[in-house]
Amino acid sequence: MSLGSDKPRARLPMGHIDVIENKNKKDEEPARWARIRLEYEDGTEGTFLFTFQDTMNALSRAYTQSEDIAHVGKVKLGHVAVVGNANRKEGEPETWAHTRLRDEDGSENTFLFSLAEIEAAAERTVSQSEDLPPEGILQKLQDLLD
Repeated sequence: MSLGSDKPRARLPMGHIDVIENKNKKDEEPARWARIRLEYEDGTEGTFLFTFQDTMNALSRAYTQSEDIAHVGKVKLGHVAVVGNANRKEGEPETWAHTRLRDEDGSENTFLFSLAEIEAAAERTVSQSEDLPPEGILQKLQDLLD
């Protein structure tokens, strides 16, 4: 899985994951964020800033807890399907947010995020909004050329 882009797009396509710089990094924060665009079951959508630890944990969970996604089938790229945690261990949530994402290389992978990880990523998107690429017309034209 390859994450990274020196030219992040202004508007990330649904279900895609790329990397953007943390412009006002605080001591405990990473230098870069994993930017992901997701859509919930109710049709609401948004861009989220995850840590790489969050994304690697979610990817690992999809392999180690595959019984939680077996009955769901293939979800649409970027769509979040809430699934139960069948073999719940102490400290784990009762449900997971199951999604498929495409990285910069075009590879698709399945992820199981906790709802708390998604909530933290949503809050981070608001508090770190200066890190998001501008969505002006010049940036959109550049996106088309790249």
